Amino acid sequence: MGFRSRGRLPSRILFFGHCGGWIWYNPLMNTKEIWAAYVPDATPGELMCRFELRNPARCVDRYLEQLGNFYGVVRHGTWRSTFSDVRQMNCETVRSALTAHLEETRPEWDEAVDKYMREMETMRRKESEARAVEAAVQAEVAPSPEEEVAHVEALPVVAEDVLPEVSEQE
Repeated sequence: MGFRSRGRLPSRILFFGHCGGWIWYNPLMNTKEIWAAYVPDATPGELMCRFELRNPARCVDRYLEQLGNFYGVVRHGTWRSTFSDVRQMNCETVRSALTAHLEETRPEWDEAVDKYMREMETMRRKESEARAVEAAVQAEVAPSPEEEVAHVEALPVVAEDVLPEVSEQE
């Protein structure tokens, strides 16, 4: 990973105020390259919407849980391609880089995620209202157990419903 040498910092450093210190990652790749390697199928906004979160760090944690890791090495593609690559990234490196990329691109995805969250909330509210209406209709239509018993007892007895008497000889 990175290190301090003679008072100079590595060329590519991430700073997270909420993490409480300097975190740096593989100086061979920047955040955009790590994003392309580990999240090739989604934009930052799509990833945030997929997990319905506003916090980039929690979103990255959930995404990395899905990817899986082996002794701290994060899988990208297949395990064979992961271990054949000379640049094997550990969880902390990938987590830091992806979180940094999300923070860097926040202006691009922030409004889209807000809109998506509002739409999802509206859809959930409509679904819960529809379920409440359906339950109310079922409660009005469904007879009570006593009414069901009275209804069954009031049905006429048909000859097919009565079992034939069996003699002792049979």
